[in-house]
Formats: sequence, structure tokens, C-alpha cells
Amino acid sequence: MKRFKSIIRSMWTGLKWARRRACGFLKSREGRQMLIQMVIVWGGDIIKHFLGQ
Repeated sequence: MKRFKSIIRSMWTGLKWARRRACGFLKSREGRQMLIQMVIVWGGDIIKHFLGQ
């Protein structure tokens, strides 16, 4: 049980670190541009899927 808790704790700290890094990246100009491109690509895929093409 102790080992399980340590694994969960390390995963949680890793997630917090990754979230902090992602937030910092998205605040930068390159991060915003990349996010916009991803939204455009995903949005196009979703629309194609719903239209059945």
C-alpha cells in the first residue's frame, strides 16, 4: 500500500509539473499559434466526420 501511494504521489507531482509547463508554453506566442493550428485541424476532422466524408 505504501508503494502504491508513492507511485500515485509521483504521478500527481509529474502531472502538476506538466500542467505548469503547458500553461507557460501556451502563454507564449508559439504555444498559442500551435494551439490554434491544432483546433483548426481537429475542428476540420470533426466536421468531416459528422458530414460523413
